[in-house]
Amino acid sequence: MSESHGVPLGTQCPSCGVSIAGGDAFCENCGAALVPDSAVAARPAVRAPERATGADRATGADEAMARAGARAGATCAWCKSVVLDDGFCGECGRRALSERDHWSESPVGWIGGVCDKGIVHARNEDAMALAGTEDRMFGVLVVCDGVSSAPDSDRAALAAARAACAALVSSGTQPVEASDATVIDHNAGALLNAARLGNAAAVGVAHMLGNPTEAPSCTFVAALLADEMLTIAWCGDSRAYWLPDGGPAQSAASQDGGEQLTVDH
Repeated sequence: MSESHGVPLGTQCPSCGVSIAGGDAFCENCGAALVPDSAVAARPAVRAPERATGADRATGADEAMARAGARAGATCAWCKSVVLDDGFCGECGRRALSERDHWSESPVGWIGGVCDKGIVHARNEDAMALAGTEDRMFGVLVVCDGVSSAPDSDRAALAAARAACAALVSSGTQPVEASDATVIDHNAGALLNAARLGNAAAVGVAHMLGNPTEAPSCTFVAALLADEMLTIAWCGDSRAYWLPDGGPAQSAASQDGGEQLTVDH
């Protein structure tokens, strides 16, 4: 059974893995735009970080991860006592650090990312989603920065990043003999589609929150490596930089050993 504007009953969200009710266009758990399992499975060798779901994660999945802090029974980072069910230390009373406060991913050995909560922010409003193959011929890096002036933008950023990453994983690659122009066109189209799905996921979060006046929102920057060609796309003021493996970037525009590849949009 299929739905013209949603997914079949029992489909799993490509971003958080939660089971989806029939006909849903967005994941009720993380807000991601839904991509059919068949599309995600088209590249079985692509690896993304495992997402704990169901009984393996505290109540509310990624929302709880972002807000409630460490799981009950964890050790408080401040005084080493036990964290209670409400996410606060039973001894010193401080809020436990969340997985999202200092978050890292490395789906394969040559791809990795890390982001931290800002010093003056209550939550980590940055989000990322990474995937790649062991042979280094395909890689995806997506970063979304939640807009601080809009409440719940941390949720929009996470949903957008994961939806965009899932879309890029399902996009596939062009045949080895394809021309550079064909590969560029394919990658550009895949990134445009990923940006659209990421935007839809962020809008989905706003819908779940009752369409607030200050809607949660985020920036978008993504890099797609396919068969030794790197293509980058972005919206907003999140930037992509190139840092070489050794020595400074060989460009007059480079600063501090790296080169800014994008211009704030």
